[in-house]
Amino acid sequence: RLHQWPTAFFSPEAGPSLAHLSRLAEVWTGCPITKQWGEKNQMTREQLQAFGKETKNAFHFVECGMPTLTNILSRFRELVARYGVKICIIDPYNQMSVQSTEDNTKADLQALTQMRKFAMDYDVLFILVAHPKLVKKYANGDFETPGMMDIFGGSVM
Repeated sequence: RLHQWPTAFFSPEAGPSLAHLSRLAEVWTGCPITKQWGEKNQMTREQLQAFGKETKNAFHFVECGMPTLTNILSRFRELVARYGVKICIIDPYNQMSVQSTEDNTKADLQALTQMRKFAMDYDVLFILVAHPKLVKKYANGDFETPGMMDIFGGSVM
C-alpha cells in the first residue's frame, strides 16, 4: 500500500480471486465486508469503492489448470509486462506441482533457483510462503514455535 506496487498472487488455498480480493479489502479497510457477530464495524459502500479505486490494477490472481512452476512463472511474466507487477507471491509452496524426482531436495533447490532467477531478471520481489505442519499446542494455550524443519521442504530453504 505504501509503495503502490502491483502484486501477483498464485494462492489456490485462498479460493477464487473474488474471495481473495474480499479478504484483501477487509485488511485494507480494517472492517469486515459482512457484519459478523460481535463486530462493531462493517465495511461501508464508500470504503469498498475507495478500496476499488485505490487498488485498480494493483492485485492480479494467477489461476492455472496445472500449477507447475513453469506455468506460474509464465503468468507472472505476462503480468509484469502488462501491469508492471513488482511483487509475485506463491502461497503456499506445496500447492505447486514440482517436477518429482527421486531426490525431492534437488527438485526443490532447482525450483528455488528458478524463482530467484525470475526475481532478478524481472526486478520483482518474490515471496514464497511455506506453511508449517500442524503446530503443537501446549496445555497453557501457547503454541510451539515452528522451525524450518517443520515446513514441507524446509530442509532446502
